[in-house]
Amino acid sequence: MLLPRDLVKYQSKSSLDPFAPGAEGLLRGDPEANQLIMEAEKTGLGPETILLALRSLKIAATTASKAGAAEFVATVPPGVSCPARPTPVVIREMLAKACREIIALGYEISDKGVISMLHEAALVCPQITIICDRERGSASRLASTWPTDRFPVTCYENRGAENLPTFSSMHCKTLLVDGSDLLITSANFTFHGMGGNMEFGIRLQGDQAGASRPALMSLLNSGHFQKLETGGQN
Repeated sequence: MLLPRDLVKYQSKSSLDPFAPGAEGLLRGDPEANQLIMEAEKTGLGPETILLALRSLKIAATTASKAGAAEFVATVPPGVSCPARPTPVVIREMLAKACREIIALGYEISDKGVISMLHEAALVCPQITIICDRERGSASRLASTWPTDRFPVTCYENRGAENLPTFSSMHCKTLLVDGSDLLITSANFTFHGMGGNMEFGIRLQGDQAGASRPALMSLLNSGHFQKLETGGQN
């Protein structure tokens, strides 16, 4: 009896392109595929059914590849076992491979390790944008202390507005690298957010991550943020 797993197994190791011209003839010329066809014919199905199934499998595989995997990221107190990659390790990995653009949104960005990683990334990454909450003052501190021997940083902080609730803030904790590697986390980029607190996050790569950039740009251009004077090389 023909089983779906037989089709999956065949598709995973076959070089046959089910969308190629004359694919049905190529399928019939493949001894292993012929076995699948014979099993299908016992149930009243023809080779076109096998071909349709193989096309569906290829579309599903291509879609999954573009979407990329989701990865669980966490900060946990010392001594706690957690089946997730540590937040600072993931941040280091992301920033180390940045070559075009870094966008970091943080309610507060004050952890020395994170700041050092951003400075290091600025040696090769030409476009770095940092957005922080005005009440925490992180953007101002980063702007005023940014090294002048590397690519400049562009810093923003949210504006106060009369029509906003009194305690409204820029509370995002997000890192986007090269438009295709996204971390969304509950952890502030602070000493305790990187170690000691209990924080969960998720890392997305590929098309899912890329979809976030237009949203971030729309947020940045909404008029709710002001650009600060920053340092860096000319």
